Amino acid sequence: MNDRRSNVATARPLDEPRRAPKSAASAPPPKPKLQVVPAAVRHRRRRVSVFGLLACGLVFVFMVGLTAFQAQLAQNQIEVDAVQRELQTEQLKFDRARLEVARLQAPKNILARAEKLGMKASTNNVYLVPSQAVVTEVLVAAAGGPEAQVTSASETRPDWSTYKKTMGATP
Repeated sequence: MNDRRSNVATARPLDEPRRAPKSAASAPPPKPKLQVVPAAVRHRRRRVSVFGLLACGLVFVFMVGLTAFQAQLAQNQIEVDAVQRELQTEQLKFDRARLEVARLQAPKNILARAEKLGMKASTNNVYLVPSQAVVTEVLVAAAGGPEAQVTSASETRPDWSTYKKTMGATP
């Protein structure tokens, strides 16, 4: 039975203060009198609002453009990286091919291949000396073809005697 008594709600003690009713001091303040705002103030506020909206719009468009530019820049960088990887791969292939050509052109390799084909190294070396006519012909061809003339060093020097007459004894 004691359990039932503990579940019973207790009443509020009598010594607890009661709340006072709302007084006139806490009443809401009276509403201010409304006045008509001059048209110039209304237009100024409207202009400020329009200017604010335009500024926000321009900032938005600028940010979208900046984002598009960044995306294009990133895309181009990806393409540049891919081309650079391809270039490195091709450079490596080229270097390997050059190494193989150098190995195949080495005199040791050529002698080994010649021996496999039944050739023998010469023991009697003959060196040829070109004649003066062959040298002249080569020089003519190197100078610009058959119409070019080969001149000796004495022919290309100016004749200083003509200058000495006008200059006097000074060199």
